[in-house]
Amino acid sequence: IYTSGSTGQPKGVMLQHFSLTNQLCWTQKTYPLHQGDCILQRIPISFDVSVWELLGWCFTGARLHLLEPGGEKDPLVILNTIEQHQITTLMFAPSLLQLVLQYLQQTSTSFNISSLKQIFSLGEALPPALVSRCHQLLLAKSQAILVNIYGPSEATIDTLHYQCDDPNP
Repeated sequence: IYTSGSTGQPKGVMLQHFSLTNQLCWTQKTYPLHQGDCILQRIPISFDVSVWELLGWCFTGARLHLLEPGGEKDPLVILNTIEQHQITTLMFAPSLLQLVLQYLQQTSTSFNISSLKQIFSLGEALPPALVSRCHQLLLAKSQAILVNIYGPSEATIDTLHYQCDDPNP
């Protein structure tokens, strides 16, 4: 699997199957998916967290929705997909979450995002101001939780998690 790590330059990292199995089981136990849930797969498959998007759903009978090519960076495509396909779980780097929230603030279009249950932020620092904006613009319109996860690829995707329940951290 590839990671840019702290250098910004992609490098290959070897993961063992048992550590990936452990990660998938832990994630399902801690942030479960159920039959009827739908993960939005938007992370390129060469990145570590895409493994959870690609495999996490299959243990429970949940669904996986693949975005159209290029749609992973387009807030309109992402929001329309959440609404049209009843997405319950998705992952955002904070920089992309920022773009989606900015789009929501600037548009007069209303999106039904009530299907959202879990939003995972990863790959970059999640600023407190962004947590507050997310609570205001996304979480208040759904029953979703925001979870900040982090970890080096060498540790099989992530090692830390924090549920951002406080809208004013």
